Amino acid sequence: IRNEKLSSQSIQLGCPRSDMSLGAIREQLADLELRIILDNSLVEWKELGEEGTKGNEWEDRKVGRRKDFLVRCMELAKHFLRTNIEPEWMVLCLLPVLSPKLRPIIQIDG
Repeated sequence: IRNEKLSSQSIQLGCPRSDMSLGAIREQLADLELRIILDNSLVEWKELGEEGTKGNEWEDRKVGRRKDFLVRCMELAKHFLRTNIEPEWMVLCLLPVLSPKLRPIIQIDG
């Protein structure tokens, strides 16, 4: 099924639209609410810190990994907000290609 046909069928059936590859990723990145992600991550991080250790090594490791993940999320969200960079800008829409006259030609011996 071609993408256009799938999109029109999804709209008619009331299903969410499904994009393909980078377009879908770019759309999801554009929909991110960085302030909400930052606030929710901070709240969850504080809650995990207040619980303390559980005495179970596996549970403590799981909580530690989750806290590390939340810290990375907060740092990334802060960076995007501080520098006024939109997350969807990480996906290239156009790939610049130099013309053959401007590209360096490398001679391979052999």
